[in-house]
Amino acid sequence: MASANSATVALTPDTAGSTINLGTGKTVGTLWFNGALDDMRIYNYPMSALDVAELWSETTGKGACLYPPGADLNGDCKMDLADMAILASQWLDCGLYPASFCQ
Repeated sequence: MASANSATVALTPDTAGSTINLGTGKTVGTLWFNGALDDMRIYNYPMSALDVAELWSETTGKGACLYPPGADLNGDCKMDLADMAILASQWLDCGLYPASFCQ
């Protein structure tokens, strides 16, 4: 089964002591989660971005990119020859880097 999306949600128990239902809320009780949960964990503390990245890396076996380099033009979390090729192919379009300065 392929995963289309994933999300981390902070759930806070209701002060009235009601049950937490996954996939529905108090305001709209008809929007049920249409999918499967394969790994659910409850922590007694808020997780930092680094905690979540480490957990994801342990689970998937892939590295997490928390701080991508500014010149990572192809989104692979590395600045390498592939990024230089993109830069070289587009540098005369406006002459400025990053391209957002060209507007």
